[in-house]
Amino acid sequence: MLHQLLYGSRYCAVEHFMNSAGENFYYCLILKKRKQDLLLVSFHKFSSVKDLAIHLKKQKHVFMVINTDKVLTKIKRDLKPSENKKGSTYFFPNLEKNDFFAESYFEGRYSFCSICRKDYVNNLLEEYKKEGIKVLDFSIGSWCLHSLLPFMNNSELYIHSQRIKITDGEIQEIKDADYLYEIYEINGIKVPNEYVVSLAAIIFYYSRAKLSSFFDVWKFKGILGDFLQKRLFEAGYKFLFTFFLLLLVVYFSLTHYYNRKIETAKQKIAEYNISPEYLKHIEEELLAKREIQKRMQNSFSNKAWVLNELASNVPVSTAFAIIDVCPLTAAPEENKVLLIAERTIIISGVTTNLEKLSEWIFHLRQKDWVRMAKIQKINKEKGDRLKFKLSIKITNEL
Repeated sequence: MLHQLLYGSRYCAVEHFMNSAGENFYYCLILKKRKQDLLLVSFHKFSSVKDLAIHLKKQKHVFMVINTDKVLTKIKRDLKPSENKKGSTYFFPNLEKNDFFAESYFEGRYSFCSICRKDYVNNLLEEYKKEGIKVLDFSIGSWCLHSLLPFMNNSELYIHSQRIKITDGEIQEIKDADYLYEIYEINGIKVPNEYVVSLAAIIFYYSRAKLSSFFDVWKFKGILGDFLQKRLFEAGYKFLFTFFLLLLVVYFSLTHYYNRKIETAKQKIAEYNISPEYLKHIEEELLAKREIQKRMQNSFSNKAWVLNELASNVPVSTAFAIIDVCPLTAAPEENKVLLIAERTIIISGVTTNLEKLSEWIFHLRQKDWVRMAKIQKINKEKGDRLKFKLSIKITNEL
């Protein structure tokens, strides 16, 4: 749910490539998620960021792959685990980290590392920003091709003017080669080889694929943070609008229901000779139900502010599935008055990082409008997902 909320259903990646003549090209590929499948929407090649921006004017976000002559990549074989853990420091021991972005990767017998100057990357990001393109994140080099290997049986790939040799599901070498046009079918998606890197970037980033790999990434998180902040802000307004619309629907439904009950009671009074005691019982029952309706409306005044406070600083690893304001204390029964938990919010959701969730709950308890916040239930699901249920009590002052 959170993934759909943040990223939508259309995923886009752009490979920024420079050929041997120094010409820049932008290979843009867009996929659309339908149920559990990814479907090809389009792929286009552009020679300027301005033309790319016109094509992407309705796209919420893109993932950028920088694959130009400004990127330096090294490949090493049979490194020790301790050497792999050093990452880019082992490949480039004299590199000044403050001047470069670096990404390193290893799987099996082969290890890779790509570096690029920060000034160059920041200039590209600024150019995209000026044209209105929202860059969600970026990668340097073509190491994201590893995410496609489980879906391919090829022994080699031709990407632009490079030949990539694959053995036993591992990339062994990347060499310069004559340009060769081919079309690859990867998990049901047919694309020319010029767009394979863009496809690999989408599969890797948006699916959050977990490979048996080690990554050493020197990148600031400001890009993703800015994007998430804007998306959550937009989504928050949509959520609050929907929430209050549902409240209105419930309110008018209950009002209509109780009005019908009153009319039915009046008709029965006119048709039958009902005792005063029975009439008093009906009146008390209706008043009790109206009181519950009123308490549900006025349990605490500023619901929008409270929900906004709850949404602030929620870890990216945590997703809310249900937010229940003033929940019922028991299942509804016929001829029984409904009982609600006043000034109470129940949140159900999932997390992949219990430590981050615990930190968020700790900070939530420090707020002066929170009387109590505790986890009622937590269950382990597939992988590292944990399903939890959180109870929050609101102070009487709010």
